[in-house]
Amino acid sequence: MSTDSSSSNETVESGDFPVSFGYQHANPGAGNESVLLRFGYPGRDGDACLLVDAGRNVDPSELLRPEDRLVGVCLTHAHFDHYRALSGALDGDVPLFASPDTAAMIDDVLTVAATERGIQRSGAVEEAVVAIDDWTDVCSGVQLHPLPAGHAPGAAGFLFRFTDAEEAHDVVVTGDFTLTDCAGYPGFDTGLAVGVECLFLTAATDPNAGGTLTDALADTVEGALVGGRCLVTCGALTGVHVARLIAAVNSELGTDVPVRLVGQAAKLYETLGFEHEDVECVPVFDDPHSCLTPGTVTIAGPGVPNEDSSGRLFRALEQDTAATVVQLVSSGGDPVTRGGCTTTGYAFSNHPTEDDLRTVVESLEPAQTVITHQRGRTSRFNDLPSCVRATGDGDSYTLYESGTWVRPDWMPSVRERDTAGGLRLGAVTDVFDSLPLPDINPATLPNLATEGIDATAIRARVEAADCDDTATNATDECTDASTITDADTQPMSDAESTIDHDKHRLFETTATPEFNAEKPAAFNEELPDPTNLVTDRARSALFDGSDNEEDIEAEADKTTVDVDGPDQQTDGEPAASSEDVGYTDTEESDAVNGPGPDTSVGHEEDEPASSPIEADEDVTIDGLTAALVRSNLTDDESSTTPAAFVADAVEAFLASVIAGAAPTESAPPVSVAVADDFAPCLMTLLSLQDSRTSTRPLKKHS
Repeated sequence: MSTDSSSSNETVESGDFPVSFGYQHANPGAGNESVLLRFGYPGRDGDACLLVDAGRNVDPSELLRPEDRLVGVCLTHAHFDHYRALSGALDGDVPLFASPDTAAMIDDVLTVAATERGIQRSGAVEEAVVAIDDWTDVCSGVQLHPLPAGHAPGAAGFLFRFTDAEEAHDVVVTGDFTLTDCAGYPGFDTGLAVGVECLFLTAATDPNAGGTLTDALADTVEGALVGGRCLVTCGALTGVHVARLIAAVNSELGTDVPVRLVGQAAKLYETLGFEHEDVECVPVFDDPHSCLTPGTVTIAGPGVPNEDSSGRLFRALEQDTAATVVQLVSSGGDPVTRGGCTTTGYAFSNHPTEDDLRTVVESLEPAQTVITHQRGRTSRFNDLPSCVRATGDGDSYTLYESGTWVRPDWMPSVRERDTAGGLRLGAVTDVFDSLPLPDINPATLPNLATEGIDATAIRARVEAADCDDTATNATDECTDASTITDADTQPMSDAESTIDHDKHRLFETTATPEFNAEKPAAFNEELPDPTNLVTDRARSALFDGSDNEEDIEAEADKTTVDVDGPDQQTDGEPAASSEDVGYTDTEESDAVNGPGPDTSVGHEEDEPASSPIEADEDVTIDGLTAALVRSNLTDDESSTTPAAFVADAVEAFLASVIAGAAPTESAPPVSVAVADDFAPCLMTLLSLQDSRTSTRPLKKHS
């Protein structure tokens, strides 16, 4: 397996930079999860092209013109609908970029897909894999960096940075994502320390993924605790996810439920390097009864247990009235309800809610948003605060050209940017390059709250199971023959199934195709004022053409100085980003359904009424500011706890404000309770407001 991009095709001469950027949906009539990014260069007829995911019906030969070059393929995660056409998409020495964990699974998933799904198997794919966890050069003037995406173990989105002359532009492709963590892998971070000018947003949604997982886990843990044999059927990566969550339930709730991963799920768990005392892996088995033990949760695939590993295991306990079968079905059939065992089926696709989609757009504030994983042209997202493109066809569209972001053809044209002046991101490239981007690596053990799991609901089920003196305990001697009776007489037969078919119904993760040939309605240009200067500049070019130096400098002053400026959230402004500060250890993070809560810094109750700052003042900052402070704290401050650091800074700031308004008054005491990861953020806000209030030195970038 390759671990660098040295084999990448250079389609342009060193020193050339893209002058245009555009996109083309690669399979709009299928899943529409795949997209071709196009970078045009001066004096060249062809584009340098990057394919993101290779789903059903993706064929680069049908997308590329003779003069184009495919310089790379990016795989967001190892789900079949995203890699099924990989073997046909890769040709020659074209690199395949993926996160390290997705790269590690490629061989396993392709081997199984070739055997069970009949896809083309080529060793060229493994040879092409480039595992990346940092900035990687793709071609002249274009780099990419993986971003955490939640959704599935190893999943990643991508940040693309292309440079046009002196100015750098950041484009984010989310891939399938969640704002919640997944198996300990961090969810998508809406507080990125970059100015996202263009966003490719996956629009596949699930209205209640966290609630579904909570219910499924409660069924599973309860079934094991009452002593019955318990089988969970799901896809292989979902199996890894569930095994990690049960281990977290054991840790956080004090339960003792062993987990046995079987088949492909066991292989992937081991490939990813996970180890836990509660989890056993059985990649290959002969006797299904050996994998089904009373009080143990066995996990196998596929989700509907009619075939392969889960099918064999289900048949072994189908008539066991003490057994529990929990099915997490993403697509491809209805859950089974036959037999004497307790069967429950859940429709599960680990995607964000529609509100989460809006949170991402409101937080990143892109000038352009392209909707993917949504079949057909739709106006469903036209209300997003961005220039939204939900075209649903295979045409090629230009997003950026000749120094400006281009409006869609159904919107009025915009004048070209005045390239003679104005603030340019490239002028501070060294500073931005040093800022940390979110880590894509998993935690040692998942946290139930950040995974979107309701631990309280599971605890209630656990306590009920402990108190149930009438529960029937199965034994190792339980066999098919000893439990075979008329299924209609059993408490959980087909006739008496307690499955809630409305709540657990299967549903499509992409919308029904719309064949409306009309252009979307004109976009409402009344947008909220961006808090990000880079985005503001891009939007200015799109919507009013105001990009003169005076306007930009005014925005810079407003962004970095005003204490009541855009960095503070007020009514009508977009939701705060996930980098926001201010919840205590006893409060549950709102990262499950959106960005974290604002920091509330309050005075003691006996604070003089004449204080110029009221109690419970809300303070919010963006991800760029947070990253700046993380990268600039001095070595001398390393031993200071974040809470103490913030409290000292706030007290000093309040003292200076009070001294300026009423020199005779003393500074009130300040108590700050803040999560450790977010504590450094507040200091940057204070230090940027006024140089006189900065009490801690910051290291300067070279």
